[in-house]
Formats: sequence, C-alpha cells, structure tokens
Amino acid sequence: ELPQHLVDRSVADLEDGGGLRVVSITRRGGAFVPDPATVLVEGDVVRVSVAAGARDRLDALLAEEAGREAAGREVAG
Repeated sequence: ELPQHLVDRSVADLEDGGGLRVVSITRRGGAFVPDPATVLVEGDVVRVSVAAGARDRLDALLAEEAGREAAGREVAG
C-alpha cells in the first residue's frame, strides 16, 4: 500500500530523476497502467520497476516517510 507521504503526488514526481518507472497501479480492486499525470491516492498499490543503479533512489524515496515521522516525534516530544 502507498506510503502516506506519497499521496497526492504524481507518477511523474516519482519517476523524476530517472531509474524508476511506475508500471501499474491497483486502485479500488482494478489495475491500470498510469500516465505521468496520474495522481496517487490513499490505498493505491503501486508497482515500480527499478533500474539496477536506482535502488538507492527508491530507498531514499521510501525513507522520506521515516524522516517525516521522526521529525513529528521531535516536535511533539
């Protein structure tokens, strides 16, 4: 399932910088091939093809969530 920090971002946002390609999205039980303007919504299951040299980029994109959660705890704490 799509991490919360990626909700409302476009496929183009995820693919920007190269090495990542969103190949399909499953939304409300149906799968489709998105175009760059497709906006991600809560509950989407996103399948991404990752070039060999782009694994670090994918890890960083997914790590944004951990960074935001940690920053929230620091403010709240």
